[in-house]
Amino acid sequence: NHEVGKSQLVRHVLNGHSGVLEVFMKNSATPEMAISTVLGVADEAAAARAFVEAERRLGHKPVIVLDIHERVTDPKIIDEISNFVKSFGYEQQLAKVLVVCSTAATAAGITGDGRKISFFVPQFKREDLDSADARRVFKIWHGKPVHDSDVDRIFDLVGGRIGNIKDILVFGKQDGMDGSLDKALARMEGQLLDDIQKYQAIDMLGGFSDAKIRVASYLAREVARFPFEQCLPRSRFSLPPEDFGKAARDRHAHPIYYHPIARGYCARSPFVHRQLGSVEFHSTSLRKWG
Repeated sequence: NHEVGKSQLVRHVLNGHSGVLEVFMKNSATPEMAISTVLGVADEAAAARAFVEAERRLGHKPVIVLDIHERVTDPKIIDEISNFVKSFGYEQQLAKVLVVCSTAATAAGITGDGRKISFFVPQFKREDLDSADARRVFKIWHGKPVHDSDVDRIFDLVGGRIGNIKDILVFGKQDGMDGSLDKALARMEGQLLDDIQKYQAIDMLGGFSDAKIRVASYLAREVARFPFEQCLPRSRFSLPPEDFGKAARDRHAHPIYYHPIARGYCARSPFVHRQLGSVEFHSTSLRKWG
């Protein structure tokens, strides 16, 4: 699930826990290379020795957090990460390994066999944004209290995706002028319309999976037919979520996401939901509705 604060949630949970190593993965480096660089050691063997020593000193196994950005798409690197988790976490038991995946396609590539425990981080609901803690954080990001009506506007545009909410509030604060929140919302709206256009291009650029199944337009229309709060059931769309997720990741297009708990395909926000129901796919122009 994109822009929902997965990395921040992991940091919050592990705050105060000793022996945590956070590593940001790139297409150009295997986990062993990336960890060795962070630790300042020569190779995987030296890294393994470092984790053994860390456990001896800490009295518990260290924790490795591998954070995989959306743009890490090299299948070889994903395979290397999967193999690393199995080796360091299961077979050698050198550390507890957490993998934070920006996209569902990446998560599907981390096999981990039956010992893998998966967690899905959903976006916030509208009522969650009314809590005292949420409003306190919003005030910090925006520099002043955020009114209920403005929270309504933000939620309508981006849903409960906390990364997008932060972007809007921080941008509005930096602008420092009257109407700055309006400018921030307009800026984000443009990004979302671009996102929809990228999704629209999936069919034109080959469709889903190696079989080149061109059903992006169909899926968008079906998602739009269901209420925003009720995702399109997976049973009504035969394409596997893994194939959907890979195409969305490769095109950097996330107006729709797969919800593994609800077992359905969902629009990322009410605004996007309206657009999916009104876009003329395979057209060179995109009209704004609602």
